[in-house]
Amino acid sequence: MDGIFGIVGPNADVGRERLSEMRRPLGEEGTVDAASGNGWAMGVQRFDSGVAAGTGAAWNEDKTVCGVFMGELFGTDALRGELRRKGHSFAGGGQSELMVHLWEAYGPELIKKVKGLFAAAIWETKPQRLTLLLDWVGGIRHLHYAPLGEGIIFASEIRSILAAEGWEGGIDERALYQYLDFGHILPPETLFKGIHKLPPGCALTYENGSTQVQRISRLRFEPETSDNWVERFQDVFQQAITEQLAGSKEVGAFLSGGLDSSFNVATMSSLNEAPVKTFSVAYPQQAFDESRYSRLVARHCKTDHHELLLDSAEVLDELPQMIWALEEPAMDYSFIPTFNLARFAKQHVDVAISGDGPDHLLGRHYPVAFARKTLGKMPGASLLAGLLLGDGRRAHGWRALLWRRLRRSKRGRFLWKALQSVAGDRLQAYLAIYREVAYRGLLPGSVSAILSDSMGEKLSQLSKLVEPDNIEGKVDEFNGILALDVAINGGFGVFAKVGKMTAHHSLTVREPYLDPGICALLEKVPHSFKVNGSKLDYVRKQARTKYILYEAAKGIVPAEVITKPKQGFQAPIRMWFEEWLGNRDSRALLPALTQEMQLLDESFVNNMLDAHRSRQCDHGTLIMMLITLDLWYGIFAKGNGNRPTWTWRDWLEQKA
Repeated sequence: MDGIFGIVGPNADVGRERLSEMRRPLGEEGTVDAASGNGWAMGVQRFDSGVAAGTGAAWNEDKTVCGVFMGELFGTDALRGELRRKGHSFAGGGQSELMVHLWEAYGPELIKKVKGLFAAAIWETKPQRLTLLLDWVGGIRHLHYAPLGEGIIFASEIRSILAAEGWEGGIDERALYQYLDFGHILPPETLFKGIHKLPPGCALTYENGSTQVQRISRLRFEPETSDNWVERFQDVFQQAITEQLAGSKEVGAFLSGGLDSSFNVATMSSLNEAPVKTFSVAYPQQAFDESRYSRLVARHCKTDHHELLLDSAEVLDELPQMIWALEEPAMDYSFIPTFNLARFAKQHVDVAISGDGPDHLLGRHYPVAFARKTLGKMPGASLLAGLLLGDGRRAHGWRALLWRRLRRSKRGRFLWKALQSVAGDRLQAYLAIYREVAYRGLLPGSVSAILSDSMGEKLSQLSKLVEPDNIEGKVDEFNGILALDVAINGGFGVFAKVGKMTAHHSLTVREPYLDPGICALLEKVPHSFKVNGSKLDYVRKQARTKYILYEAAKGIVPAEVITKPKQGFQAPIRMWFEEWLGNRDSRALLPALTQEMQLLDESFVNNMLDAHRSRQCDHGTLIMMLITLDLWYGIFAKGNGNRPTWTWRDWLEQKA
């Protein structure tokens, strides 16, 4: 896989030998470019598919600026034309050289100037200054860093830092609590104590022993009035697809059968003379299988369609490989089909177009925003919500009875989220969504319930969070929740899942919905074209989300796909777990969390497993959260981040 890495420090051994150590976890298949000088060294590996042409290293003409770059920039002809008008000349055509020129012209502001999914490091020899840059959305590309005595070490993959410097196994307890609380770990934390991650749209500067992180790119919502939103969206989307197809011999597409990926494929097919190669997952379980819709789109668009059947719970045996690739645990178990689909697609193409982003950019969580806006106007609403919810610890007495009644239905759980939305700030209102996803059948604030007494007391003191600063200007509740969704479940949830799983198989993934041009347009689109419906529809959760996309898809995507209920990229995790859980208790299923970390209240977890086995409640998401954390501990805390040669079955049988 491709990646960038480097080290800076007056007393550090920064020779190419150190870079070789950092390169090792990326594999030996690619080509390495390296550059070094007095007290610094940087390297980049690109896989030899001929696609990752942007990934590389470059100097400016007078050897005062060196850059390493991974990822891709789009619309580069226009960028080069603008730079030439500024007096820059180009010796070659590589995107790494282009990035150096962009740095000279714009500095960190280049993050706002370019279209692409990228990570880059810039070394300036005269001020002896390192700058790390990450695109506006993150997830598909990453950058991590750690202090190194009087220097700093950085890499796109955490494993590269571990390979060069080792790791004493310390777990960042604040990050651990975040993960258990709502399923995500926000920057700058990682689970690795002392190793941090750069937020999307930010630049990190290291100079004279000082590290500063500056926010460069922010969302700015300024709704406008227009009578042709759909046509404008179609135009900017077609431009994004055209730019992402340019310069590549063959680009395939993930096709789930949902609207997002179907609109991708329909637009690609209208621009391509040859049939587009499409890839989808099928399941024997009808409740999860959308292959009928993906085949319908494939026939409609006359694609060269390829289908992967996941018909066995044995796919879970590869969980250690998936967690090693993710580097941090995950609550969204759709990383399992994504891992398998990426490997399948790589047998046919080197680049795949994916359909992630519209749900986040178009306000999928409008019910919570609506509840917060509506209930917030009612006198005493926040006081009542606080009274009903208590302090978020284990519920007793009448609160426990109330919650047992609420949790029986989706509407009841939504009422709890609505109460949460007015009991706290906007960030806590948003995070209530993911607490409900993970703990839907348990108690409010269940992270306290699943922890052992000693760990519960210790970790609950670390729950303070700061709202991500990816938004500027005056914003209403709807767009405020949208911005949080892009930053949290986007950059460190869905996008990261796709980016990590495809990179593991050296498959380049492109995300047209994350194109800055589309984002800039959607910042101007009013609510009614993002979510469409009456106030009654909002109350009943029946308003149409992604309305502008549905309107744009009419006539080019089969009507049956447009009107079908949204399903998402799911997997039959309950059925798969039934084959693996057996009669295992918490100690057998989660040996690291129970026996080594002593993290969990074993009695509570055993009751939860029994309820899941007896189908009283579906706890699949929470079980997966704990399993991936358990495996993460085995791979990284015990195994020093080395690629596991063992399977999940080996782990459960204590053969790992």
